[in-house]
Amino acid sequence: MRSFFAVELPDNIKGWVNNDVIKRLSKLPVKAKWVDSKNMHLTLRFLGNIDYKQFETLLLKTPKVLVNIGIIELKLSKIGTFGGRSPRVVWISVDGEIDKLTLVYKGIEDVCMSIVLESDNHKYSPHITIARIKSPVNTGKLVSEIKKIVVNPLRFYTEKITLFRSTLTPQGPIYEVLEKFSL
Repeated sequence: MRSFFAVELPDNIKGWVNNDVIKRLSKLPVKAKWVDSKNMHLTLRFLGNIDYKQFETLLLKTPKVLVNIGIIELKLSKIGTFGGRSPRVVWISVDGEIDKLTLVYKGIEDVCMSIVLESDNHKYSPHITIARIKSPVNTGKLVSEIKKIVVNPLRFYTEKITLFRSTLTPQGPIYEVLEKFSL
């Protein structure tokens, strides 16, 4: 099953991103797939396809690497793109207790390595993906408009991380909660 670990976002964060950012940027003549607010999350680690044995091991080992981390305070920070001159992704980064969030990421990465998943090999950069760009046409206008947006530094807290199953469909991904783990 295709799966990933993430921090679920509270409704006020999803609402602000949808109403103040996505509605504004989606009016531009850019071919993009905007993330539906019900699917917004802060990805910790994409796992790809895992089998049942790997899933069972994740359920056993993940709680052990999350012991005593506690509630993590985060806040929206800035908006940007990945992909240089031809942006491929629009994101909103988070600040706050990133050291604690990085501990969660490293613990999950250790568990992933123990079930023989490929190493992530990236420096963890916590962000909320809000769009995937499908064509480079008019992305200059998009980048220009992004620079005008002032991100509301809304705070949110998490005391759990979620393991999701992701099923890809022509209408977009469907996310199903497989398990929640306390911090």
